[in-house]
Amino acid sequence: VGEATQTVEVTATGAELQTLNATVGQTVTGDAIALLPSLSRDAHGLTALQPNTNPDGGVGGATNDQNSFTLDGGSNTDDMDGSHGVYTGTQSGETSGTIPTPAASIEQFTVGVSNQTADVNSAAGASVSMSTKRGQDTVHGQAYDYYLGSYLGANSWSNNRQGITRAKSHRNRFGVALGGQILPNWLGGKTYIFGNYEG
Repeated sequence: VGEATQTVEVTATGAELQTLNATVGQTVTGDAIALLPSLSRDAHGLTALQPNTNPDGGVGGATNDQNSFTLDGGSNTDDMDGSHGVYTGTQSGETSGTIPTPAASIEQFTVGVSNQTADVNSAAGASVSMSTKRGQDTVHGQAYDYYLGSYLGANSWSNNRQGITRAKSHRNRFGVALGGQILPNWLGGKTYIFGNYEG
């Protein structure tokens, strides 16, 4: 029991209430993108990990072709098929923009799943905004190979029961990314470069 003159002061640090934007969403940095699970290793696949998202990639009751994608401020949304799955054959839940975006090339991934602002007028579902990596003062990069093959997985129960062997298949996504500073005083200032190759 406290005294009548006692005061309790509660302070919070590092948390700021956003009063100008009611969008519900999340921002993920490049380091987290590399560590989060993604079957396709495409940054667009991270949309499926957000709250209010259906397994087929639809968000908030909208179908998966109602999502909007931007890459470095430019539109990356497929005007013919918003999910970009009909023409590219992506797996269920992997809505995608028209330009492939390897996880190794993305610096920041921001997705809004509810109450989008007026600047995202083409998205009844999610609004996905991504920024690519850029060069820094030090050289940085990575080489990667993601392999998913039938040799690494078990056969289904019904196939085992009927004596059917597992069909042979594999998905292999490999690449290299490199960025840094080139020609420090070229054109009167530092020049940076970043590149990503994937196959």
